[in-house]
Amino acid sequence: MNILITGAAGYIGSVICKMAYEEGHGVTGVDINNPDHNFFHTFVKAEAGDDVLLQFIKLNEIDIVFHLAASADVADSVLRPAHYFKNNLGQTTRLLDNLNSIGWEGKLIFSSTAAVYGEGVGEPFKEDSKLSPVNPYGDSKLACEETVENICNRTGMKAIIFRYFNVVGANENIGDHLDSSHVIQKLCKSVMTNEQFNVFGHNLPTRDGTCIRDYVHVNDIARAHFHACDLLNKQDFGIYNLGTNKGISVRELVTEFENITGQEVLWFNKEPRDGDPVFLVADPSKFIDTGFEYKYSNMNEIITSAWESFKDRWK
Repeated sequence: MNILITGAAGYIGSVICKMAYEEGHGVTGVDINNPDHNFFHTFVKAEAGDDVLLQFIKLNEIDIVFHLAASADVADSVLRPAHYFKNNLGQTTRLLDNLNSIGWEGKLIFSSTAAVYGEGVGEPFKEDSKLSPVNPYGDSKLACEETVENICNRTGMKAIIFRYFNVVGANENIGDHLDSSHVIQKLCKSVMTNEQFNVFGHNLPTRDGTCIRDYVHVNDIARAHFHACDLLNKQDFGIYNLGTNKGISVRELVTEFENITGQEVLWFNKEPRDGDPVFLVADPSKFIDTGFEYKYSNMNEIITSAWESFKDRWK
């Protein structure tokens, strides 16, 4: 297969590029940043919606587009909401328009987020749960979902939308960025630099007062994309959660990290951040029912791979 991957320099995009390249697929990477890897046959420095991509899609006979490129920092989206709509919805709409303009009939896998659900009530989210984002990032991604579904219904383009829960872990030396705002990277950096690790929220309505999240290994996220390609041979459209149905609190995560790595975390309680849902856990049964199996999404694999990758790159 010939695959075009937007966001190829990002965390998840880099791992998907690596997996696709190693499996023998033709890989065209797209990003506004230069990647720290060479797992592609062609690289285009561009935004997802730039017209320059059209010639590459035509010349390389692209079968599949994995559209991952997005602004994805929840806290930043609260400060700069318009930017998230401009970048996420704007670029997605332009990409869809460009694909439609050349009569492209391939498969689209769109990266969305659990942030479209909003606040939970202690029960895992199903794909048909109420959609009520509590931050602009989630709002922008929900708008993207609606646009993708609308355009696909009208043009005949095939698509699957994935709602990622918390993506973590590493694929050998490719992992989350060292300066990432994601929790496990912050834990790694905290013990490496002896800086404090902030736990945002300590009196929340959960079992220990801290936020509860569902963590899924980046390798399983990547594997899900290739499973989705096969799935689109049987269906034209679908929306699926990518999560594990196993919620773990931030305090519990700190304890797991300490036990698995043997490192002590200097952590402090802080007030909750604006836009942070208290509970985000997936019901992944819909995607599992298509034949997908999670292989890497256990705490030992997640934390060990993230910690080893962080240490290797920190040097």
